[in-house]
Parts: sequence; C-alpha cells; structure tokens
Amino acid sequence: MIMTRRNPADLPGQDMIYMAKEAEARAYLAGGTIGTLMSAEIGVTAPDAYQLAQTWMNIAALWHDVAARIEGERLRRIDAVLNQYVSPTTP
Repeated sequence: MIMTRRNPADLPGQDMIYMAKEAEARAYLAGGTIGTLMSAEIGVTAPDAYQLAQTWMNIAALWHDVAARIEGERLRRIDAVLNQYVSPTTP
C-alpha cells in the first residue's frame, strides 16, 4: 500500500476501528474475553489487557466529550441558519 497521507494512522475507516476498540474494551471489562483488536495491541500500547481496555475507554470518554461539544455547536448553527428562513409564526 502506498501512503499518501502525512499520518499513516489517519486511514479510511479508522473511526470504525476506534468504535470497535471501545466495544471490545467494554466487553472485556464486563467479564468478556480478549478480542482480536486487543490481542493485536497488547504489549504495544499497554502491557496487559486490563490496562489496554482502560486506555481505550479513557480515549473513548475523551472523544465522547469532544463529540458532544462539536455536535451541539453543529446543531446550533444549523438551527440559526434555518431560523433565518422560517417565520416564527409558521405552523
């Protein structure tokens, strides 16, 4: 594969991988088994499955916070634009 982006971690579908990692971490922490993504990453990002799951859950929590802020701002801006063209008395 030829890398055309500056950051090789910024690949198409990467967001789906992060969602899958969060799901695997949740499952593991709930008493499940180590998933395939966790197996591939143990010893790289964290020394064991528990620490890796905690790392992934912390990252997910940060992303959820950022996503909420972005989504709120996005919706407010859409609402502001729509309100310019819709009369408040329109049923």
